[in-house]
Amino acid sequence: MGTKAVEKGEFPFAAAFLEHGHIYGQCQGLIEAGAQLKWVYDPDAKKVEAFLRKFPDAKPARCYEEILEDSSVRLVAAAAVPSERCALGIQAMEAGAKGKFIPAALNKDGSVRAKSSALSQEELQTVLAYSKRLIAAMGEELLEGRVQASPVMKNKNTCQYCPYSPVCAREYSEKDVETDRPDSARSLAQMRETLEKGEIPNG
Repeated sequence: MGTKAVEKGEFPFAAAFLEHGHIYGQCQGLIEAGAQLKWVYDPDAKKVEAFLRKFPDAKPARCYEEILEDSSVRLVAAAAVPSERCALGIQAMEAGAKGKFIPAALNKDGSVRAKSSALSQEELQTVLAYSKRLIAAMGEELLEGRVQASPVMKNKNTCQYCPYSPVCAREYSEKDVETDRPDSARSLAQMRETLEKGEIPNG
């Protein structure tokens, strides 16, 4: 047995929708890493009974919602049929289930909570519009023959990933890297400003 990834009690998790046998391997791997299996749920009581013979420490949940209401649960391992997985993930998001799926949490009216990592529909439209304008600007530069090396040197030396450094004629190193870690609100504000002014984005 190797070193545990988490301390005892640090990572409670649950198992739900035991449609496929790989749920056993998922849970065993998490337990071996130090996680604690707290809950199990499936609409079929016989599947839960069989599961508990392998993992007797898990507590049977009366419903999936009971798991999502437990704020201590860090992850839900699920083995539902593929056609149901999306709906189950959305249900977890709407319950504010942090760290389980996409990091989103919704208000009762369906809007995205201010502290959520996900974008609202309006914010997503801003990012989409900005991305389209940026791609169009890059295409125009290529058509005009402007292909000079102009790497974005923010937070990392991107030249290390470029296969054309031998013919670039421009050398960049770590000293050229600019530290810039804007938060999402500032980035969105900059995108809106660029779009409103009709400026060409700088990729």
